Amino acid sequence: MKKYAEELIKFKLRPPEVYALTGYNKRRLRELYKEIHGERPKKGKLALHVNKKVDSLEKNLEIIIFFNVYRKMYPGPLIDIKVDRLIKSYKAYRLISENIIDFSLAYLVLRDIKIGWIKPTKCKWCGKIYLFNHQHPRMYKCLFCHYILK
Repeated sequence: MKKYAEELIKFKLRPPEVYALTGYNKRRLRELYKEIHGERPKKGKLALHVNKKVDSLEKNLEIIIFFNVYRKMYPGPLIDIKVDRLIKSYKAYRLISENIIDFSLAYLVLRDIKIGWIKPTKCKWCGKIYLFNHQHPRMYKCLFCHYILK
Protein backbone atom coordinates (compact mmCIF):
# COMPACT_ATOMS: atom_id res chain seq x y z
CA MET A 1 0.00 0.00 0.00
CA LYS A 2 2.93 2.37 0.54
CA LYS A 3 3.64 2.36 -3.20
CA TYR A 4 0.05 3.38 -3.94
CA ALA A 5 0.04 5.98 -1.16
CA GLU A 6 3.15 7.61 -2.60
CA GLU A 7 1.71 7.66 -6.10
CA LEU A 8 -1.59 9.15 -4.90
CA ILE A 9 0.29 11.85 -3.01
CA LYS A 10 2.38 12.61 -6.11
CA PHE A 11 -0.96 13.37 -7.81
CA LYS A 12 -1.68 15.76 -4.87
CA LEU A 13 -4.55 13.76 -3.45
CA ARG A 14 -5.00 14.89 0.12
CA PRO A 15 -3.94 12.58 2.97
CA PRO A 16 -7.51 11.91 4.27
CA GLU A 17 -8.50 10.54 0.84
CA VAL A 18 -5.25 8.61 0.50
CA TYR A 19 -5.94 7.10 3.90
CA ALA A 20 -9.48 6.17 2.87
CA LEU A 21 -8.14 4.38 -0.22
CA THR A 22 -5.08 2.73 1.27
CA GLY A 23 -5.41 2.59 5.06
CA TYR A 24 -1.80 3.80 5.29
CA ASN A 25 -0.74 5.56 8.51
CA LYS A 26 -2.25 9.09 8.68
CA ARG A 27 0.78 10.74 10.29
CA ARG A 28 3.13 9.13 7.79
CA LEU A 29 0.92 10.32 4.91
CA ARG A 30 1.24 13.93 6.06
CA GLU A 31 5.02 13.52 6.35
CA LEU A 32 5.18 11.87 2.94
CA TYR A 33 3.20 14.72 1.40
CA LYS A 34 5.66 17.25 2.80
CA GLU A 35 8.65 15.18 1.60
CA ILE A 36 7.26 14.94 -1.93
CA HIS A 37 5.85 18.45 -2.38
CA GLY A 38 7.98 20.50 0.02
CA GLU A 39 4.90 21.88 1.76
CA ARG A 40 2.18 20.71 4.07
CA PRO A 41 -1.04 19.43 2.52
CA LYS A 42 -4.01 21.78 2.41
CA LYS A 43 -6.25 21.48 5.44
CA GLY A 44 -9.72 20.01 5.22
CA LYS A 45 -11.41 17.50 3.02
CA LEU A 46 -12.28 17.52 -0.63
CA ALA A 47 -15.57 18.96 -1.82
CA LEU A 48 -18.48 16.86 -0.65
CA HIS A 49 -19.59 16.02 -4.18
CA VAL A 50 -18.50 16.42 -7.79
CA ASN A 51 -21.16 19.04 -8.44
CA LYS A 52 -19.25 21.48 -6.18
CA LYS A 53 -16.20 21.25 -8.48
CA VAL A 54 -17.83 21.13 -11.92
CA ASP A 55 -18.07 24.81 -12.72
CA SER A 56 -17.84 24.76 -16.50
CA LEU A 57 -18.99 22.78 -19.51
CA GLU A 58 -15.35 21.93 -20.21
CA LYS A 59 -14.90 20.31 -16.80
CA ASN A 60 -18.14 18.43 -17.25
CA LEU A 61 -16.92 17.13 -20.59
CA GLU A 62 -13.56 16.18 -19.05
CA ILE A 63 -15.15 14.18 -16.23
CA ILE A 64 -17.23 12.33 -18.83
CA ILE A 65 -14.07 11.61 -20.83
CA PHE A 66 -12.29 10.39 -17.68
CA PHE A 67 -15.20 8.17 -16.71
CA ASN A 68 -15.44 6.70 -20.20
CA VAL A 69 -11.71 5.91 -20.15
CA TYR A 70 -12.22 4.18 -16.80
CA ARG A 71 -15.31 2.34 -18.06
CA LYS A 72 -13.50 1.18 -21.21
CA MET A 73 -10.53 -0.11 -19.21
CA TYR A 74 -12.68 -1.66 -16.45
CA PRO A 75 -16.16 -2.55 -17.72
CA GLY A 76 -18.85 -3.57 -15.28
CA PRO A 77 -20.40 -1.95 -12.23
CA LEU A 78 -18.31 0.27 -9.98
CA ILE A 79 -18.60 -1.52 -6.65
CA ASP A 80 -15.29 -0.50 -5.09
CA ILE A 81 -12.66 2.05 -6.03
CA LYS A 82 -9.52 0.04 -6.63
CA VAL A 83 -6.42 2.24 -6.27
CA ASP A 84 -4.51 0.63 -9.13
CA ARG A 85 -7.47 1.09 -11.49
CA LEU A 86 -7.92 4.72 -10.50
CA ILE A 87 -4.25 5.46 -11.11
CA LYS A 88 -4.05 3.58 -14.44
CA SER A 89 -7.25 5.12 -15.80
CA TYR A 90 -6.18 8.64 -14.78
CA LYS A 91 -2.82 8.16 -16.50
CA ALA A 92 -4.64 6.95 -19.64
CA TYR A 93 -7.00 9.94 -19.44
CA ARG A 94 -4.02 12.30 -19.32
CA LEU A 95 -2.66 10.76 -22.53
CA ILE A 96 -5.79 11.66 -24.51
CA SER A 97 -6.98 14.85 -22.86
CA GLU A 98 -5.85 18.37 -22.19
CA ASN A 99 -5.90 17.42 -18.51
CA ILE A 100 -8.40 20.00 -17.30
CA ILE A 101 -9.39 17.91 -14.30
CA ASP A 102 -7.01 17.05 -11.52
CA PHE A 103 -6.62 13.70 -9.82
CA SER A 104 -8.83 14.74 -6.90
CA LEU A 105 -11.74 15.41 -9.22
CA ALA A 106 -11.19 12.08 -10.99
CA TYR A 107 -11.35 10.39 -7.58
CA LEU A 108 -14.53 12.31 -6.68
CA VAL A 109 -16.18 11.20 -9.92
CA LEU A 110 -15.64 7.53 -9.14
CA ARG A 111 -16.57 7.97 -5.48
CA ASP A 112 -19.82 9.77 -6.33
CA ILE A 113 -20.74 7.13 -8.90
CA LYS A 114 -20.03 4.42 -6.35
CA ILE A 115 -22.32 6.01 -3.74
CA GLY A 116 -25.01 6.82 -6.32
CA TRP A 117 -24.78 10.60 -6.17
CA ILE A 118 -24.19 10.74 -9.92
CA LYS A 119 -25.26 8.09 -12.38
CA PRO A 120 -23.76 7.10 -15.70
CA THR A 121 -26.70 7.41 -18.07
CA LYS A 122 -27.08 6.50 -21.72
CA CYS A 123 -28.70 9.29 -23.71
CA LYS A 124 -31.87 8.08 -25.41
CA TRP A 125 -31.22 10.42 -28.35
CA CYS A 126 -27.51 10.11 -29.21
CA GLY A 127 -26.57 6.94 -27.29
CA LYS A 128 -23.58 8.53 -25.54
CA ILE A 129 -22.90 8.03 -21.83
CA TYR A 130 -23.14 11.14 -19.68
CA LEU A 131 -23.07 11.63 -15.92
CA PHE A 132 -26.49 12.49 -14.50
CA ASN A 133 -27.21 14.45 -11.34
CA HIS A 134 -30.63 16.09 -11.13
CA GLN A 135 -29.35 18.77 -8.72
CA HIS A 136 -26.62 20.15 -10.96
CA PRO A 137 -27.44 22.49 -13.86
CA ARG A 138 -24.76 20.97 -16.13
CA MET A 139 -25.35 17.34 -15.19
CA TYR A 140 -29.08 16.81 -15.61
CA LYS A 141 -29.08 16.34 -19.38
CA CYS A 142 -26.82 14.94 -22.07
CA LEU A 143 -23.93 17.30 -22.63
CA PHE A 144 -23.47 16.10 -26.20
CA CYS A 145 -27.05 16.64 -27.37
CA HIS A 146 -27.72 19.90 -25.56
CA TYR A 147 -24.43 21.76 -25.86
CA ILE A 148 -21.98 20.23 -28.29
CA LEU A 149 -24.16 19.08 -31.18
CA LYS A 150 -26.24 22.28 -31.35
